[in-house]
Amino acid sequence: VVAVFSSVEFADGARVGGSVVNVLGSLDDRGASIRRDFIDIPLGLRWPGLEGPLQVLATLWLWSKLVLLVLVFLGILVLAALAPERVDRLADESSRRPWIALAVGIPAFLLGVPAALLLLTVSVIGIVAVPVALLAIAVLIWLGYAGVFLHVGRRIGRTLGRDMSVLGGMLLGFLVFAVLWFIPLLGSIVWTVLTWVATGLVLTGRFGAPPRALEPPLEPPAGPPAAP
Repeated sequence: VVAVFSSVEFADGARVGGSVVNVLGSLDDRGASIRRDFIDIPLGLRWPGLEGPLQVLATLWLWSKLVLLVLVFLGILVLAALAPERVDRLADESSRRPWIALAVGIPAFLLGVPAALLLLTVSVIGIVAVPVALLAIAVLIWLGYAGVFLHVGRRIGRTLGRDMSVLGGMLLGFLVFAVLWFIPLLGSIVWTVLTWVATGLVLTGRFGAPPRALEPPLEPPAGPPAAP
């Protein structure tokens, strides 16, 4: 019996004269008698109340969301370790002008990013640079994520009477969005808006760069000495 991405259920007292192999599916053996090898590599993360193909699709959906969430988590951890000052400045920018970041992020993500990738794709040399460009775009969006997470985490911390560090506030904010991520439909809507805000945030916040130093005003040239 070989099952791949399937749901297998044995009847009570079932006997298998050969082997049973289950790969990335659900299996209920009910104590079946298996004569030879029994190999079970489950997909895990079962969705309660679903069976058969729906269970497989729901499990794949859960796994895909979990993998993406882990990638974001690792990305913001690296950014918090390498560029905590930039994350801190983007958090301040997020608290001051979130709606401007959203207004900038929507066209930048929906139009600017595809246009840049298209220009790279149509050129022979640019095709090689497409993976690098995708990685760079992902890192910049992660940087915006980190700024938003830190802003939300610090607001929660202040509500609880605690002053959160960059890492602590960022992880607390990430936890809030991670819970929302697994809510069907609502999680997708929240993270889509979050991605737009993060994209606009890195642009309006100049990638978290320090503010430009103001040049001192020019002094008027000295006139001729006054006559005695």
